Amino acid sequence: MPAQDNMFELLRNKSILAILDGDVDFGEIETTDSTGNIKISMPYLSGPTLCDISSRFGLPVTYGWNGGAQSRWAYLDDLLAYCI
Repeated sequence: MPAQDNMFELLRNKSILAILDGDVDFGEIETTDSTGNIKISMPYLSGPTLCDISSRFGLPVTYGWNGGAQSRWAYLDDLLAYCI
């Protein structure tokens, strides 16, 4: 199936990647107690964590500790491209 016909390719949109890697909140739950509203977001995924997740899915990736590391969204995009 061509990539443009695969609906999962939508996950590779930069705004979706920002939600999936924990950069962007995507709403709030309104509460009635004194703690206030609760932000809804995915957990923040660090570069090393994304590399570990990628390796668990069969995509060997190492984190560039001394420079040369990709941005977090790029690691996630590579993983999604690999899995799709």
